[in-house]
Amino acid sequence: MRKRVSHIFACVVAAVTTQAVMAHGGHDERVKIKMADGRLVFETHISARLLKPFDQDGDGNLSTAEFRNKAPEIKKWVGSHVAVSVLGGGVLKPSFFDTPISEGDVSNPDGKVKFVRIIQHYEHDPEKDLGIRVSLFEDEAKSVLFFKDGKIFRKNFPAGIIKMALK
Repeated sequence: MRKRVSHIFACVVAAVTTQAVMAHGGHDERVKIKMADGRLVFETHISARLLKPFDQDGDGNLSTAEFRNKAPEIKKWVGSHVAVSVLGGGVLKPSFFDTPISEGDVSNPDGKVKFVRIIQHYEHDPEKDLGIRVSLFEDEAKSVLFFKDGKIFRKNFPAGIIKMALK
């Protein structure tokens, strides 16, 4: 009997844990920077509250329809807040800049966008050191994961502009 109760308890815990993990939409608060073979990939999520200037109806929320209508302007705005540069040189232009992807109720045009995923790729001379400046998170602390040469480095930044040499 005791064995059976333990088995039932384990099944319930597994079911609840699996459901909680599956309900998580994949939003990741961290900034990820990956460098390999002359390519840098920048990836992060931002809260839709940062995109209030793109709220067309003034209700304080960004709907899926508003996000879609303003996607080119949102992309431009994001690009103005992320700068990758050669240390001692100029700013690099992204070789790939995915249109920001909304995370929210995307099936409903009136659904609210909660987070937006940003992905940018940069080509660079692997012999030169790079720097990055990100001003998307001026009111919240961020953790940055930096992947290079098979190693992972983590640095926590207080609220404000993230500035980091990538060597």
